[in-house]
Amino acid sequence: MSQPYLSWGSDVPECDAPIVAPRVCKDLDELNSVVQQLRNEVAILHREKGQLEERVLRLEKCTSHADARKNGDAGER
Repeated sequence: MSQPYLSWGSDVPECDAPIVAPRVCKDLDELNSVVQQLRNEVAILHREKGQLEERVLRLEKCTSHADARKNGDAGER
């Protein structure tokens, strides 16, 4: 379901340019706004991913220390 692109002169007669141009500019402004929102969301997700990866590493470290302690305690018995 793709929307065809317009080319000036063939698809849009030059005489219609003053009518079509503002609509195209509005569409481009909306598109730019959506792109900026997506970039912001990607930046947030990237930051959150980094934070989650750090948490996982800390949890893995804690788990390995706990396992080492448990194995050490079991060996002393």
